Amino acid sequence: MKITTPAGNIREIKIEDRDMPIEIILKELGIHPIGVIIIKNNKLVSKDETVTNDDKIELFRLSGGG
Repeated sequence: MKITTPAGNIREIKIEDRDMPIEIILKELGIHPIGVIIIKNNKLVSKDETVTNDDKIELFRLSGGG
């Protein structure tokens, strides 16, 4: 699976289980699931969505201002 981190780095991650919740992958990468937008194969998804080795994940940090 390819994952693009909020910093723009692309990482290749091998998932050993058939599918895995995105939230677990984020924790392993040290990324808190609150505060990021998760795009799976060009679709907005939640942290509860599962992924496989064939998926492409992109992460974007939320930012606010006033």
